[in-house]
Amino acid sequence: MQRILYRLTGGIEIAYVIRRVERNQRSTSKGECPWSIRQTGVYQKLTYPHDGSPSSSVFILIAPSHTVENEVSLCLSGSEFEGEVMTPHFSVHERLISDSLGSWMDYMAWLESECKQKADRLIVWDVEDRDKHMTYFKVEDRQRLKQLRDYITDLIVVLQTAVNTIGRIGKSCQRHCKMSCAARDDCFCNSMIGEFVEYETEARVYLERAKVLQERVQSTEQLVVDGQLTDLLSFEETRALKQLARASHVETKALKELAQTSQEESHHLAELASCWSGLPPHHHCSGAFHWLTLKWGKRRWDC
Repeated sequence: MQRILYRLTGGIEIAYVIRRVERNQRSTSKGECPWSIRQTGVYQKLTYPHDGSPSSSVFILIAPSHTVENEVSLCLSGSEFEGEVMTPHFSVHERLISDSLGSWMDYMAWLESECKQKADRLIVWDVEDRDKHMTYFKVEDRQRLKQLRDYITDLIVVLQTAVNTIGRIGKSCQRHCKMSCAARDDCFCNSMIGEFVEYETEARVYLERAKVLQERVQSTEQLVVDGQLTDLLSFEETRALKQLARASHVETKALKELAQTSQEESHHLAELASCWSGLPPHHHCSGAFHWLTLKWGKRRWDC
């Protein structure tokens, strides 16, 4: 909703775009959104003649809803508020704003329901089992979360602009009252200004609720990211443990081979010592002409 206010000599021009949300006829079987955001362009020119005659308005409405068309027709005919200064000047704005705020609560209830469905699927997500990851929270679920986040972001922008626009329309109504109702006793401006204040408060409530929805979606997305990070860390930890086990196995095998070699050498030395101890004393120092031959575990000596 956008608004531009122009102050003219002897008059005021008001222009803005007001948005509303309506149910469409699309099927939701393929994830289509059953709601559509519509917009209406509004232009008004208020003139205040110098001869003291009543002020007049020129309205241009682009693509209003059927409800607004019917109510504005009644408003402009003067049948409902004949004799009131506010007819039809700001009554048209009041009906446009009332119609634009009518369905936002239902739309946010649908968004909240969609977010809750994804959050419930994530609660039963087993971070220890990769197969269950794919069962409970798939790529389509993450894409749906992003889509819902985009819907809520657009909603916040629309409602924030609505709050600002409604407040400015109320101020324009106050200026109109000062220029047109100074000498009148039957002014209903305060009642209309009060309506705009209530609409602004209502739009602020919707805005705060939309921000809560945004935080809920962001927290759900963060849980998904944390789950993926936990899964990645678990994978890296498992791979590191496997590498450590492989290195330990190689080291154990090397130590086992070394122990076996050492045992064989000890056995050979024991046999050599046994053979050496069985020779006569003069053979211990026989020089180069005596030698000891050990073969296949049997003792034999030649002199």
